[in-house]
Amino acid sequence: MSLEYPPNIYGGVGIHVYNLVRHFHEMDVPVEVICPEGMTGLGQHIPQLPIVVHRISMRERMFPLNWLSFSEKVDQFLKEKEADYDLVHEHLGIVTRCSVPLVCTLHSLVKREIVEEGCKGMPLMKAVIELESHSIATSSGLIGVSQQVIDSAHQKYGYTGKTRRIFNGLDAHLFRRLSLARIFDVTFVGRFTKSKGIDHLLKALTELESWGMYLSVLFCGVEGGAGGGIQKWLRTTHHDVFFIVNKSHIDMPRIYNRSKILVATFNYDSFALVPLEALACETPVIISRAAGLVEALEDLKCGVLVIEPSDPVALAWAIRDLLQDEPRRNKMGKLGRKWVIRRFDWRQTAIQTLEFYREVLG
Repeated sequence: MSLEYPPNIYGGVGIHVYNLVRHFHEMDVPVEVICPEGMTGLGQHIPQLPIVVHRISMRERMFPLNWLSFSEKVDQFLKEKEADYDLVHEHLGIVTRCSVPLVCTLHSLVKREIVEEGCKGMPLMKAVIELESHSIATSSGLIGVSQQVIDSAHQKYGYTGKTRRIFNGLDAHLFRRLSLARIFDVTFVGRFTKSKGIDHLLKALTELESWGMYLSVLFCGVEGGAGGGIQKWLRTTHHDVFFIVNKSHIDMPRIYNRSKILVATFNYDSFALVPLEALACETPVIISRAAGLVEALEDLKCGVLVIEPSDPVALAWAIRDLLQDEPRRNKMGKLGRKWVIRRFDWRQTAIQTLEFYREVLG
C-alpha cells in the first residue's frame, strides 16, 4: 500500500514499492497493490506488472489533504477486503485499523519533516502527526530504511514492537555510466526545501563566486519549481544556472551522467537514495553528516566526501578541489559504482522483507 505506484511516481517511495512488488512477483509471492489513481505520469515508462492493482479514486492531490483522504478510503477498503490478505504492508503511516498483521515501512517520519519545514502550526498538520502515531502503534512490525528512522519511531512515538532495518536497493542496469559529456559542474537533486539543505549549497555557491569561480549549476527538483530562497539568490548570482523539474525516474541516469559532482548536503534524509544513484553512474558525491546518508554510505572511501552541513565554506572548498582534480573525480566515481552495486540490490531488499513478514506472522 502506497501513495505512489507507477505511473504515479514522484519520489523514492514509489520506486521502492515497485521494485518490491516486481521481485515478489518473480519469486511467485502473491501480491496486490493499493494506491490512489494517478496524480503524476512520471513513472509512465516503467513496465506494468501482471498483478492486481486497486486504484482508489481521490480528488485531493495536495499534502496533507491527500494523506488524510487516502487514509479514510484505505480504512474503508480494508474493512471490506482485509480478510483476503495474510498481511498488509503499508508505506505511508496512514492505516488506523487492520485486523490482519500490519507491517509499516518508514521511509521517513512525517512528524520530523513537518517540524524541519517549519509547518508544525499549519492547519491539519496535527491530524497528520496523530495519524502517523496511530498507524505506528497499530503495526505488528516496523521496517526502517535506516536505523535512524527506527530510532526516531522509538523516541517520538514510543514504539516497542518488532523492527528491522532494510536498506533500499538499486537498479545497477538502469543507473550506470553512459557515454555523455559531463557539462554541469555541480548538480543538486531533491526538493528545494530546508530539510534537503538547499540553503547550504546556495551559500557555498555564493562563496565560490566571491573567489572568482563561476560554475554551471543544475537544480533538478523532483516535485516542483524553485522556492523563494532560490529565487532571491538567482537575482544576484553570476553562475550559469539551469532547472529541471518533474523528470521521470528513467531519465535520472542521464542527469547524473551529465554532472561532474552531485551535492547532497541534506539536513535530514532517511536513506541516501539520490547519492547512491549518482555513484552508480560514477558521479562523485559530496554529502552532509545527516545520519541516514552517512549510515548508508558507511565506507567513506566509496566515492564520497563528507562535510558538516552548516559549513558552507568547507563545502565550497570541497567543490573547488574536486572540480580542479579530474583524475580524482574519475577514481572516486569508479570506486563508488563498484561499492554501490556490491551492497545495494532490490532482490536482497525483497528477500529480507519476506523474512521479516515470516517473523511477524510467527
